[in-house]
Amino acid sequence: MKRLSITPGFVALLCFLYYISERGVFLSFLILSLLHELGHLAAMCLFGIRVWQIRIGALGAVISTAPMSLWVETVCALAGPMVNLFCFWVLHPVRLDAALISLLLAGYNLLPVYPLDGGRALRSVLYLCLPVNVAEQIEKAVMLLTFGAVSISSAHFCPEFGMMPLLICGVLLGRVVMERNYGCESMGTSV
Repeated sequence: MKRLSITPGFVALLCFLYYISERGVFLSFLILSLLHELGHLAAMCLFGIRVWQIRIGALGAVISTAPMSLWVETVCALAGPMVNLFCFWVLHPVRLDAALISLLLAGYNLLPVYPLDGGRALRSVLYLCLPVNVAEQIEKAVMLLTFGAVSISSAHFCPEFGMMPLLICGVLLGRVVMERNYGCESMGTSV
């Protein structure tokens, strides 16, 4: 098994993003996404978590790891978005476009929808604090509310931003469906 695999879907996504965006926006997105993933890997390294595989696909990156405690998973899940928030803070005075891309990456990944980083952190905290059946019900309710809010927001912003909000909503739905179908119990983040 390869430790790093890049799917043809990811290559197609890169080509599409390169085609529809300005070169500076494309490069900023690519670099900030890489830094996001490195944030997760740095946290895992800090806790001594063994990384089995990194798979980069059209719907995001998935880092397969050895089992970790709920507390460690919370920290590792939040490490990527925290890197993006730090990059926003650093870039804001000098490159507002890159800073906003970093902020959007953090915001998207912090959505409380499993398997995104925010959903992983929410799930871990709920399981730490509540009985499993209660935690599962709260997680489902939060996820449905989030999907509703994202769907309504996407439809609302389409006239101003074109199809991009619906595309982002579709990627979010695709991540959830992919996770449910394959039952991945690995660290996953969205690119």
